[in-house]
Amino acid sequence: MGFYWADYLSVYMFLALALGLFSGFPVAFVVGGIGLAFGFLGAAVDYFSLIEFYNILPRVWGGAAANLVLVAIPCFIFMGTMLERSGVANDLLDILEILLRRVPGGLALSVTVMGTIMA
Repeated sequence: MGFYWADYLSVYMFLALALGLFSGFPVAFVVGGIGLAFGFLGAAVDYFSLIEFYNILPRVWGGAAANLVLVAIPCFIFMGTMLERSGVANDLLDILEILLRRVPGGLALSVTVMGTIMA
């Protein structure tokens, strides 16, 4: 049992992820780039086969897109964007701020109540 550096591929991947995130690059590019780079590196050293890359699409579209709970996430984001752009969210926050003015921590409660109403 000698030292085989591919056994520590996940440790190197975590270190590269930390370095990439702290360097200031956008998170989506860092996570995607690190995943692809280490995926190809793992395939190059025979840690796994390249056919496993083809299994990603059926997993995503077969598992996540078919789940009705996960469909609510884009709808919730769309609703929040529409409430913010139309000014309804601002008006609702102003009203809640007026109603909870005398309560200690009124702003935090206003935001919590507003999130509850939108949910």
